[in-house]
Amino acid sequence: MPLVDASDPAVYHLNHVSEANRLWYNHTLNTSIPVGEPQLLVGYIRFARLFTARNHAKGLVVGLPIKDGDSIILSGAGFGWLEEEMRKLLPASTFVSYDNGGWVNSVKATDETVEVDAMLDGAGIVDPIKRSDWHGRMVTGPRAVVTVENEHGGSNPSRNRIKGRLGLQANQNADWFISEQVLAWLDDAECESLSASAHRMADNVVHLTSVFLASKASEQEQNPWNWKHQDSLDPTTALLESQPWYTTTSWKALLPEDVIVAPSFKYRAV
Repeated sequence: MPLVDASDPAVYHLNHVSEANRLWYNHTLNTSIPVGEPQLLVGYIRFARLFTARNHAKGLVVGLPIKDGDSIILSGAGFGWLEEEMRKLLPASTFVSYDNGGWVNSVKATDETVEVDAMLDGAGIVDPIKRSDWHGRMVTGPRAVVTVENEHGGSNPSRNRIKGRLGLQANQNADWFISEQVLAWLDDAECESLSASAHRMADNVVHLTSVFLASKASEQEQNPWNWKHQDSLDPTTALLESQPWYTTTSWKALLPEDVIVAPSFKYRAV
Protein backbone atom coordinates (compact mmCIF):
# COMPACT_ATOMS: atom_id res chain seq x y z
CA MET A 1 0.00 0.00 0.00
CA PRO A 2 1.25 3.53 -0.71
CA LEU A 3 2.34 5.46 2.35
CA VAL A 4 -0.11 8.26 1.60
CA ASP A 5 -3.87 7.98 1.00
CA ALA A 6 -4.38 9.73 -2.34
CA SER A 7 -8.15 9.77 -1.84
CA ASP A 8 -7.78 12.21 1.08
CA PRO A 9 -7.86 15.88 -0.04
CA ALA A 10 -6.08 16.89 3.18
CA VAL A 11 -2.96 15.12 1.93
CA TYR A 12 -2.77 17.46 -1.04
CA HIS A 13 -3.77 20.64 0.76
CA LEU A 14 -1.52 20.20 3.79
CA ASN A 15 1.44 19.13 1.67
CA HIS A 16 1.31 22.28 -0.47
CA VAL A 17 0.89 25.32 1.75
CA SER A 18 1.60 28.66 0.06
CA GLU A 19 1.24 32.23 1.22
CA ALA A 20 -1.24 33.63 -1.26
CA ASN A 21 -0.52 37.23 -0.25
CA ARG A 22 3.10 36.92 -1.28
CA LEU A 23 2.20 35.26 -4.57
CA TRP A 24 -0.44 37.89 -5.25
CA TYR A 25 1.55 41.01 -4.43
CA ASN A 26 5.10 39.98 -5.33
CA HIS A 27 4.43 37.93 -8.44
CA THR A 28 1.27 39.47 -9.80
CA LEU A 29 1.57 43.12 -8.81
CA ASN A 30 5.30 43.24 -8.02
CA THR A 31 4.76 45.29 -4.89
CA SER A 32 5.14 44.80 -1.15
CA ILE A 33 2.33 43.31 0.92
CA PRO A 34 0.38 46.21 2.45
CA VAL A 35 0.80 46.58 6.20
CA GLY A 36 -2.09 45.07 8.09
CA GLU A 37 -3.26 42.73 5.37
CA PRO A 38 -4.34 39.36 6.79
CA GLN A 39 -2.17 36.45 5.78
CA LEU A 40 -4.01 34.03 3.53
CA LEU A 41 -2.53 30.53 3.40
CA VAL A 42 -3.69 28.32 0.55
CA GLY A 43 -3.24 24.63 -0.07
CA TYR A 44 -3.35 22.70 -3.33
CA ILE A 45 -4.85 25.61 -5.26
CA ARG A 46 -4.35 26.20 -8.97
CA PHE A 47 -3.58 29.91 -8.48
CA ALA A 48 -0.63 29.11 -6.22
CA ARG A 49 0.63 25.84 -7.66
CA LEU A 50 0.92 27.12 -11.23
CA PHE A 51 3.93 29.18 -10.12
CA THR A 52 5.58 25.97 -8.92
CA ALA A 53 4.55 24.06 -12.05
CA ARG A 54 6.12 26.80 -14.18
CA ASN A 55 9.43 26.44 -12.33
CA HIS A 56 9.29 22.65 -12.60
CA ALA A 57 8.64 22.83 -16.35
CA LYS A 58 11.55 25.20 -16.93
CA GLY A 59 13.86 23.09 -14.78
CA LEU A 60 12.98 19.90 -16.65
CA VAL A 61 13.28 21.39 -20.14
CA VAL A 62 16.58 23.11 -19.36
CA GLY A 63 18.10 20.23 -17.40
CA LEU A 64 17.12 17.33 -19.67
CA PRO A 65 17.71 16.70 -23.40
CA ILE A 66 14.00 16.97 -24.15
CA LYS A 67 13.30 18.10 -27.71
CA ASP A 68 10.26 19.98 -28.90
CA GLY A 69 8.22 17.30 -30.63
CA ASP A 70 9.03 14.52 -28.15
CA SER A 71 6.22 12.44 -26.66
CA ILE A 72 5.93 12.82 -22.89
CA ILE A 73 4.05 10.84 -20.23
CA LEU A 74 3.42 12.63 -16.92
CA SER A 75 2.64 10.35 -13.98
CA GLY A 76 1.15 11.49 -10.69
CA ALA A 77 0.01 14.53 -12.62
CA GLY A 78 -2.65 15.76 -10.20
CA PHE A 79 -4.67 18.27 -12.17
CA GLY A 80 -2.22 18.45 -15.06
CA TRP A 81 -0.63 21.76 -14.16
CA LEU A 82 2.86 20.59 -15.15
CA GLU A 83 1.58 19.61 -18.59
CA GLU A 84 0.05 23.07 -18.98
CA GLU A 85 3.39 24.74 -18.36
CA MET A 86 5.45 22.26 -20.38
CA ARG A 87 3.16 22.76 -23.38
CA LYS A 88 4.13 26.44 -23.41
CA LEU A 89 7.80 25.50 -23.70
CA LEU A 90 7.33 22.49 -26.01
CA PRO A 91 4.41 23.38 -28.29
CA ALA A 92 5.18 20.62 -30.81
CA SER A 93 5.36 17.86 -28.20
CA THR A 94 2.57 15.43 -27.36
CA PHE A 95 1.56 14.78 -23.76
CA VAL A 96 -0.53 12.47 -21.66
CA SER A 97 -1.06 13.13 -17.96
CA TYR A 98 -2.44 10.50 -15.64
CA ASP A 99 -3.25 10.14 -11.97
CA ASN A 100 -5.24 7.48 -10.13
CA GLY A 101 -5.80 9.48 -6.95
CA GLY A 102 -9.42 9.18 -5.87
CA TRP A 103 -9.82 12.81 -4.84
CA VAL A 104 -8.11 14.16 -7.98
CA ASN A 105 -10.42 12.23 -10.26
CA SER A 106 -13.55 13.11 -8.30
CA VAL A 107 -13.03 16.88 -8.46
CA LYS A 108 -10.84 17.56 -11.53
CA ALA A 109 -13.77 19.04 -13.48
CA THR A 110 -14.87 21.36 -10.64
CA ASP A 111 -13.58 24.76 -9.55
CA GLU A 112 -12.08 25.70 -6.16
CA THR A 113 -14.75 28.06 -4.81
CA VAL A 114 -15.44 25.96 -1.71
CA GLU A 115 -11.76 25.71 -0.76
CA VAL A 116 -11.16 29.42 -1.38
CA ASP A 117 -14.17 30.38 0.76
CA ALA A 118 -12.90 28.19 3.60
CA MET A 119 -9.47 29.81 3.40
CA LEU A 120 -10.99 33.31 3.38
CA ASP A 121 -13.10 32.37 6.41
CA GLY A 122 -10.04 31.07 8.22
CA ALA A 123 -8.14 34.29 7.54
CA GLY A 124 -11.04 36.41 8.78
CA ILE A 125 -11.56 38.04 5.39
CA VAL A 126 -15.29 38.83 5.54
CA ASP A 127 -15.52 42.07 3.57
CA PRO A 128 -17.47 41.17 0.40
CA ILE A 129 -15.38 43.44 -1.84
CA LYS A 130 -12.13 41.86 -0.66
CA ARG A 131 -13.62 38.39 -0.99
CA SER A 132 -14.68 39.22 -4.53
CA ASP A 133 -11.14 40.38 -5.32
CA TRP A 134 -9.67 37.11 -4.04
CA HIS A 135 -12.24 35.07 -5.95
CA GLY A 136 -11.45 36.96 -9.14
CA ARG A 137 -7.77 36.10 -8.85
CA MET A 138 -7.90 32.59 -7.44
CA VAL A 139 -10.94 30.84 -8.92
CA THR A 140 -9.71 30.44 -12.48
CA GLY A 141 -12.04 27.82 -13.93
CA PRO A 142 -11.88 24.04 -13.62
CA ARG A 143 -8.92 22.62 -11.72
CA ALA A 144 -7.81 20.61 -14.75
CA VAL A 145 -7.82 22.34 -18.15
CA VAL A 146 -5.89 19.48 -19.77
CA THR A 147 -7.11 15.89 -19.84
CA VAL A 148 -5.98 13.87 -16.83
CA GLU A 149 -6.46 10.17 -17.39
CA ASN A 150 -7.63 8.01 -14.48
CA GLU A 151 -4.90 5.39 -14.92
CA HIS A 152 -2.30 3.65 -12.76
CA GLY A 153 0.14 2.39 -15.42
CA GLY A 154 0.74 -0.84 -13.53
CA SER A 155 -0.78 -3.27 -16.04
CA ASN A 156 -0.49 -3.86 -19.77
CA PRO A 157 -4.04 -2.63 -20.48
CA SER A 158 -3.43 0.58 -18.53
CA ARG A 159 -0.05 1.18 -20.16
CA ASN A 160 -1.51 0.56 -23.60
CA ARG A 161 -4.30 3.08 -22.97
CA ILE A 162 -1.73 5.65 -21.88
CA LYS A 163 0.35 5.02 -25.00
CA GLY A 164 -2.76 5.18 -27.13
CA ARG A 165 -3.42 8.74 -25.97
CA LEU A 166 -0.09 9.61 -27.59
CA GLY A 167 -0.99 7.80 -30.80
CA LEU A 168 1.43 4.96 -30.03
CA GLN A 169 0.95 1.25 -30.51
CA ALA A 170 1.42 -1.24 -27.68
CA ASN A 171 4.91 -2.14 -28.92
CA GLN A 172 6.01 1.49 -29.15
CA ASN A 173 7.48 3.64 -26.40
CA ALA A 174 7.11 7.33 -25.64
CA ASP A 175 10.26 9.42 -25.51
CA TRP A 176 9.89 10.46 -21.87
CA PHE A 177 8.18 9.30 -18.69
CA ILE A 178 8.24 11.86 -15.88
CA SER A 179 6.78 11.21 -12.44
CA GLU A 180 5.90 14.32 -10.46
CA GLN A 181 6.63 14.10 -6.71
CA VAL A 182 5.45 10.48 -6.58
CA LEU A 183 8.40 8.53 -5.16
CA ALA A 184 8.19 9.91 -1.62
CA TRP A 185 4.60 8.69 -1.35
CA LEU A 186 5.62 5.07 -2.05
CA ASP A 187 7.59 2.44 -0.21
CA ASP A 188 10.77 1.08 -1.80
CA ALA A 189 9.13 -1.91 -3.51
CA GLU A 190 6.44 0.34 -5.00
CA CYS A 191 9.11 2.71 -6.30
CA GLU A 192 10.81 -0.20 -8.07
CA SER A 193 7.47 -1.35 -9.47
CA LEU A 194 6.72 2.15 -10.76
CA SER A 195 10.12 2.28 -12.44
CA ALA A 196 9.63 -1.11 -14.11
CA SER A 197 6.26 -0.02 -15.48
CA ALA A 198 7.69 3.29 -16.65
CA HIS A 199 10.43 1.58 -18.65
CA ARG A 200 7.71 -0.38 -20.46
CA MET A 201 6.17 2.91 -21.55
CA ALA A 202 9.09 5.22 -22.34
CA ASP A 203 12.72 5.22 -23.42
CA ASN A 204 13.74 7.75 -20.75
CA VAL A 205 12.43 7.57 -17.18
CA VAL A 206 12.66 10.64 -14.96
CA HIS A 207 11.45 11.31 -11.43
CA LEU A 208 10.95 14.87 -10.24
CA THR A 209 11.33 14.48 -6.49
CA SER A 210 13.07 15.54 -3.31
CA VAL A 211 16.47 13.95 -2.81
CA PHE A 212 18.89 13.06 -0.07
CA LEU A 213 21.50 15.76 0.53
CA ALA A 214 24.56 14.76 -1.47
CA SER A 215 27.02 16.17 1.06
CA LYS A 216 25.65 13.77 3.69
CA ALA A 217 25.50 10.70 1.45
CA SER A 218 28.11 8.83 3.49
CA GLU A 219 26.17 9.28 6.73
CA GLN A 220 23.18 7.43 8.07
CA GLU A 221 20.01 8.98 6.71
CA GLN A 222 18.15 10.97 9.31
CA ASN A 223 15.84 13.95 9.62
CA PRO A 224 15.73 16.41 8.01
CA TRP A 225 17.82 15.01 5.16
CA ASN A 226 16.24 11.61 4.68
CA TRP A 227 15.25 11.11 1.07
CA LYS A 228 11.69 10.36 2.11
CA HIS A 229 11.33 13.14 4.61
CA GLN A 230 10.76 16.87 4.45
CA ASP A 231 10.09 18.86 7.60
CA SER A 232 7.48 21.02 5.91
CA LEU A 233 5.30 18.18 4.67
CA ASP A 234 2.45 17.09 6.91
CA PRO A 235 0.72 14.61 7.12
CA THR A 236 3.29 12.85 4.92
CA THR A 237 6.00 13.46 7.52
CA ALA A 238 4.21 11.58 10.27
CA LEU A 239 3.68 8.59 8.01
CA LEU A 240 7.27 8.47 6.83
CA GLU A 241 8.81 8.78 10.28
CA SER A 242 7.17 5.52 11.30
CA GLN A 243 8.64 3.47 8.45
CA PRO A 244 11.51 1.01 9.04
CA TRP A 245 13.19 1.24 5.64
CA TYR A 246 15.80 4.00 5.93
CA THR A 247 18.39 1.76 4.29
CA THR A 248 19.87 3.48 1.24
CA THR A 249 21.66 6.75 0.66
CA SER A 250 20.05 8.02 -2.53
CA TRP A 251 17.17 7.55 -4.93
CA LYS A 252 19.76 6.64 -7.53
CA ALA A 253 20.82 3.61 -5.52
CA LEU A 254 17.26 2.29 -5.57
CA LEU A 255 16.53 3.20 -9.21
CA PRO A 256 19.89 3.16 -11.01
CA GLU A 257 18.40 3.16 -14.52
CA ASP A 258 16.31 6.27 -13.90
CA VAL A 259 17.10 9.98 -13.87
CA ILE A 260 16.38 11.87 -10.65
CA VAL A 261 15.68 15.60 -10.87
CA ALA A 262 15.71 17.57 -7.62
CA PRO A 263 13.85 20.91 -7.46
CA SER A 264 15.55 21.67 -4.15
CA PHE A 265 18.96 21.43 -5.87
CA LYS A 266 18.16 23.81 -8.76
CA TYR A 267 16.78 20.93 -10.82
CA ARG A 268 20.05 19.07 -10.94
CA ALA A 269 19.64 15.75 -12.75
CA VAL A 270 21.50 12.61 -11.61
